[in-house]
Amino acid sequence: MRRVRRQPRSWLGAGEAAMYFAVSQLGFLLPSGFLVGRWVVHALEAPASARHDAAEARRLARIAHAVALRWPLESRCLQRSLVLCWMLRRRGLGGRMQIGVRRTGRGVSAHAWVIDDDAIINDDEAHCSAFSVLETPTARAAVAAGMEYPP
Repeated sequence: MRRVRRQPRSWLGAGEAAMYFAVSQLGFLLPSGFLVGRWVVHALEAPASARHDAAEARRLARIAHAVALRWPLESRCLQRSLVLCWMLRRRGLGGRMQIGVRRTGRGVSAHAWVIDDDAIINDDEAHCSAFSVLETPTARAAVAAGMEYPP
């Protein structure tokens, strides 16, 4: 069997994603949600001047997903979406987080994902369509009201 050799920029991207996972993990472990709330509010807003490169955005999403699978602590959708938004913004790419909610038998369930040019880049479209998207002002208000993580 032939072994696939990774490109150096994939390794650099994985290192970057791991660093962002570590930083976000610290933010989630702090008793106050102040840092996480600010990060989420920033990720909900679309960058003012950003270029759109769907192929690069999907490549970064794959790298972030691969790191999340190997991350020693549990990573949830909010953390994975934050990491991807940070990676996209660092490269000047568009992309913003969306938060959706749905009613379940046990109450309400929430989910976060990243979109760019109205295309979901880090999740399955069928899965995300089951959630009602919170518009940015509503999502910001939920974060400001102390939305807990994890729920």
